Amino acid sequence: MMDNAIFNTVEELCEYLEAQEHTDTVFFESPSFVKAITGITESGQLIYDYDLMIDAAMEETGWEYEDAVDWIEENTLRTIPYMGSVHPIVSLPINW
Repeated sequence: MMDNAIFNTVEELCEYLEAQEHTDTVFFESPSFVKAITGITESGQLIYDYDLMIDAAMEETGWEYEDAVDWIEENTLRTIPYMGSVHPIVSLPINW
């Protein structure tokens, strides 16, 4: 588990969202990304840390850093515009 993790499992996340009546909240389905959630907005948008997402992808798959970055940028970040109004927010590094 990563030190900053708010949630440890997708089930725990779903229980929290239901209890807070954030039933429209969209999240990344990769179970390892739940550990990269660093906050939640008042409207229920989950805030993910980009670097923690990379760490999670590397831990789950055994990929090298560059492979994890490529996969996240191509297969995760590019999906956000299609996720609706309560889409995830990804906190990107300043030099991104």
